[in-house]
Amino acid sequence: MKKIIKHKLYDTSTANLIVANRHYTNNSATDCEALLYRTRKGAWFLFKEGGALTGYAVRDGHNWVGSSRIEPITEKEARNFCKKYGDPSDYAEYFPDLMQV
Repeated sequence: MKKIIKHKLYDTSTANLIVANRHYTNNSATDCEALLYRTRKGAWFLFKEGGALTGYAVRDGHNWVGSSRIEPITEKEARNFCKKYGDPSDYAEYFPDLMQV
């Protein structure tokens, strides 16, 4: 998916996927995912997608339908997402100031 936001191009096909938070069920209406990406220039963004019964649903006339979107995020937000959903090795690779004890 490609999206221009504030005169910047975000592209899931050229950015690096860092961490995936996926929830799949037997019902596509409740499936959802949030994927953390980093661009070649170091910008962070989330690709979010979900069915009609998720927090990513949008109105289409009288019905709710699934949708997908790209959301630019700050480095702090990326850190928190990576810490919550990623492996410690992912976090250490992209945020090397992690203190070892």
